[in-house]
Amino acid sequence: MSRRGREYPVVVASFLGWTIDAFDFFLLVFVLGDIAKQFDSSTAVVSWALTLTLASRVLGALLFGRLADRYGRKPILIANVLTFVYNSWGNSGLEVTPEEVKAYRIRAKP
Repeated sequence: MSRRGREYPVVVASFLGWTIDAFDFFLLVFVLGDIAKQFDSSTAVVSWALTLTLASRVLGALLFGRLADRYGRKPILIANVLTFVYNSWGNSGLEVTPEEVKAYRIRAKP
């Protein structure tokens, strides 16, 4: 198999991963008012979930980038995907309070 043939699936997988991550982040922007209403809270309180998500992206990039340099990209990427899946499952409607929404959002973005 040529080098270009091996790179194509990696590029497609990377693009799909980025697309799913962007969808997960920006979806919250569109339903922020509904989430606040569901929890009988204000939009300002629930919007902290967005702030925590952005902050955790920076911290996660620093942490997992260093770990990937030390232990290799593949095992760290697998751990990162499993963390994302676990916390996305928690984000799927299991939260009861705005604090739980924030906790799942910040843990979902390592």
